[in-house]
Amino acid sequence: MANPPQLLLLGILLVATTTVANSLIILNGTEVAQLRILGTVTCDLPPPPPPPGSEPILGGINVGLACNGTTKSLAQALTDVNGFYELVFTTVDTVLFDPSQCYVFVRLPIGRCRIYPPTGTLRATLTVVSLLQPVFGAVGIILGGPLELVTS
Repeated sequence: MANPPQLLLLGILLVATTTVANSLIILNGTEVAQLRILGTVTCDLPPPPPPPGSEPILGGINVGLACNGTTKSLAQALTDVNGFYELVFTTVDTVLFDPSQCYVFVRLPIGRCRIYPPTGTLRATLTVVSLLQPVFGAVGIILGGPLELVTS
């Protein structure tokens, strides 16, 4: 026979797993099991083009996700050599996710990218572009918009 502390622990475990299992994101009226946030970090340089070997380095840039006015990163991804990033979330990660209250950000400086001021943060809003319906559950595809300098 189980003693009271073991029963309490079992009860908490059952409540916690039931809550997580039933918490799906509603995106455009559809329950979503996974979110994918896609985007690209670019660095537009004024003419003339930089000499070979001094082009901006777009690979390995840390892209973060923040929501609800915080500056704390909820998730991070690194860009590939072309500046592409992808953040992937499952239901467990995104119980409180609202794309209209979230943004992706990049902290400056970016390797060999001449931006003035050279320090600060670039931020992009998020736009829901599609809902895919594979067998395992709906997937929301969200794009990060163009990055803009945040001065405050």
